[in-house]
Amino acid sequence: MSDATTTQQQYREQFTAAGQATQEAFQAANEVALATAEWTLRTTEQGLRFSQDLRNQNDRIAQDAFATYRRCYEDGLRNWQGYVQSVTGIMNRSLDRR
Repeated sequence: MSDATTTQQQYREQFTAAGQATQEAFQAANEVALATAEWTLRTTEQGLRFSQDLRNQNDRIAQDAFATYRRCYEDGLRNWQGYVQSVTGIMNRSLDRR
């Protein structure tokens, strides 16, 4: 009977060791999955933040470019208006002298 008890005890120890190894493997796989999910979410969030920052910068650049173009266009119109008024004034003076 001692041989049967010893054999049974060996099986129990082996079964316990196998169960422990399986549990540790599942725990390790769970930790890897959790770390992978956290890394993926953090990386995605960072990518979205960078994209949003880049879009905001592009919007500001476009607005600044449009404002500069508008100022140049308005300055050109004012200069043209001043030129036309000067030419008109010269023509009126020359007509008045006649």
